[in-house]
Parts: sequence; C-alpha cells; structure tokens
Amino acid sequence: SATSVLRGWFTPILSSPRLPLKRALFFFVFLAHFASGFDGAGDSRWSIPTALSIVREGNADLDEYADVVQRNNFYATRVYKGHIYGWYPIGAALIAAPVVWVADKVLGRLGVDFQATVKVGISGGFEVLVASLVVALTAVFIFLIALELTGRRRGLSLILALLFAFGTSAWSTASRALWMHGPSTLMLAIAL
Repeated sequence: SATSVLRGWFTPILSSPRLPLKRALFFFVFLAHFASGFDGAGDSRWSIPTALSIVREGNADLDEYADVVQRNNFYATRVYKGHIYGWYPIGAALIAAPVVWVADKVLGRLGVDFQATVKVGISGGFEVLVASLVVALTAVFIFLIALELTGRRRGLSLILALLFAFGTSAWSTASRALWMHGPSTLMLAIAL
C-alpha cells in the first residue's frame, strides 16, 4: 500500500541517530519563517479553501466559497462545467491538505468551524503556518542531500541547509504564503 511505501522511505530518516539535529533544524527554520509573517493573499488566496474543500468534500472546487470568490472580484478563479476553481494548480492545496485536515479536526473539537473562519477572510496566518512547515521540511531534506554529497560532514551539511533556508527565496517567497514555490521545492528535494 502507499502507506507502507512511504513508511519505508521515511523510516531511515526518522530512525537516524542524527534525528535531534534534524528536529532542531526543522523547528528553527519553521519558527524563524513563521515569525517572519504573511506577504499578502495574492495568487495563493485559494490554497487553503481548496485544501479544505478536498478534505471536507473530496473535490477541489470552490463552490462552497462562491460568496468569498465574489467578494474577491473572482480573482484567480475560473468556472469549468459549472464549478468554480482556483486558477493555479492544486499542488499547494494537496500539500496543505493533511495540515488542514488536522486543523479542521482540532478546531472542530474546540467548537470552531474552520470553514466558516476561512469564509470570513482568507487566513494568511494559516497559509504562513503551512508554507513555513513546508520550507522547514525542505531544509531537512536539503540537509540529508548535503550529508550524502559532503561525505557525512554534519557541520557543512547544516550550513548548506541553513543557506538554503535563509539565503534563498525560500525565506523571501516560499514561506511567506502558500504559493507553488514551497511545495515544488519540497517535492524536488524529496526526489533528489
């Protein structure tokens, strides 16, 4: 099954003796990026609503957000076969879906309707949370790649991962909102 394949891929990573360093790298990058704030709800504005639609309804349309789409002057949306969709590919929403699922369940237990919250206004803070998680996870994979390329030199690998996290557009763009940049970088790092 897909779960056992993924478990097989990630077990060596999670069982590594260097896990504390990976955890520290992940949390440091995540906290620094998340604390940097949101950079506006432009092209990424439909990532979280699309992810929530995938989680709750099993589809990627934005029909349940028609009033929000109208309030946003139909920005970056299109109608296809009578349904409203975000203009941009759904990759970022698919990456966000597990985090959105957890948030929806946790908030639901606390009596908060996540979808109603999203309908009130596109949640920039939640976008940054997901985008920062994605960039932090990417930094861990960059660290793993660097370990292989440097002959297991941890210090140099850590420096390279931090250069990626803070010296590239990972910080200025990929973690500022849930654009396609962060998820595509993560997928490329995993593939490498």
